[in-house]
Amino acid sequence: MTVGFLLKGIGIPRRRLFAITLLNAATLSWFMVIAHGNFVEVFQNFSAEPYWIWIGTALFYFFAAFSAIVGVALSRRISGMKLLWAWTLLGVISTGMVLFFKGEVFILVFGPLFGISLGLGFPYSLSLLANCTKLEQRGRVSGILIFETFVLLIVVAGILTEVFDFGAIGVVAALIVLRSTGFLALATGEINACSIHSGKPIFVSRFQVKEVNKTFLIYFFPWIFFILVVVLCEHLIWPALRQNAEINLILDNDPFHYIGTAISAVVSGFIADRFGRKIPIAIGLTLLGSGLILIGSFVSPESVFIHLMAIGIAFGFLMVIYSTIPGDLSEPNNGEKFYALIVVLPLIIYGALGAFPRIWGASANANFLAPILGFVMFASSIPVLLAKETLKEEKIVERRLKDHLENVEKVIKENKE
Repeated sequence: MTVGFLLKGIGIPRRRLFAITLLNAATLSWFMVIAHGNFVEVFQNFSAEPYWIWIGTALFYFFAAFSAIVGVALSRRISGMKLLWAWTLLGVISTGMVLFFKGEVFILVFGPLFGISLGLGFPYSLSLLANCTKLEQRGRVSGILIFETFVLLIVVAGILTEVFDFGAIGVVAALIVLRSTGFLALATGEINACSIHSGKPIFVSRFQVKEVNKTFLIYFFPWIFFILVVVLCEHLIWPALRQNAEINLILDNDPFHYIGTAISAVVSGFIADRFGRKIPIAIGLTLLGSGLILIGSFVSPESVFIHLMAIGIAFGFLMVIYSTIPGDLSEPNNGEKFYALIVVLPLIIYGALGAFPRIWGASANANFLAPILGFVMFASSIPVLLAKETLKEEKIVERRLKDHLENVEKVIKENKE
């Protein structure tokens, strides 16, 4: 019944929906496990020195960004299915190989290899959301994608790394299982129906291009600010908060805000397709801003827990929308460039900026920094509210009319009975 409710009126075959969302969820969950552990578990077979871990991290993010750009060009020169199979296989093999090599020199090999395993096919894989969905369905499909991502994280990574506590072997095993689920998506054959470029150029005027780019930037900058603020929270505010043992335990309790992210992703998808893309963005930014104002006003285990949940729920709202908007703005079979920006810049910001405070051991007082960051979040929502809605007005009206007719039919049917 719950599954039927989520998929009601989704408009694409369920097998195809499963394939598109699972392929992307497999990669995204794989990346999040790696990033959450700050690469320590992945690279600890090579070196335990923080300096070398940081070198591997920097190489990972650089090559992830670079290979994402290369992947956009490559996807138009080779078969999309070949690219996706090779990309997924590279991710699985490179993950498993870390158990069989020792020595600091291999960080210089596996840092780039892991980065390419993330970036090379990810823009093209995400662009399937644009190619296979209609405008008024895309929000819910993106919501299901983010929901699947965090369910995979909670179930697979949670069982293998937390319940059984296999250490580094458990982390690598979880990563292999997560990335391997992409093979299930590719094996359905449904991806091929969405992954063929027509090869026919679509005429777009310079004015249209300018308007699309302007709209994209207006929506995109709040996402960048959001990522930046979360990085500063995790690497400057949280280290100071961790001096309290009870708060430290709360900050390490990831499943709570992962559950919040999964649920809010589904809600965000429904709101995005019914009322437009701007409302979920405003909700996400406001939630994070409110959570920051709260811990800036007073620090306690309760306020930190609320702050942590606010981040998780906000991530759910925003990740859905920023998996949706590139498809709204792109031409048919041409969404990779927008999705590359969604992948490349946030990765650089999250990875590179987040690494520096760890090296320097920096921290900041929550009472000072949190209110400033909260104000930035509130302010960044203003341009979005003034921007052009990417879900066309006629689609919103059409949805409302359809809901009204369904309610009328239901009343008539009840009266007849």
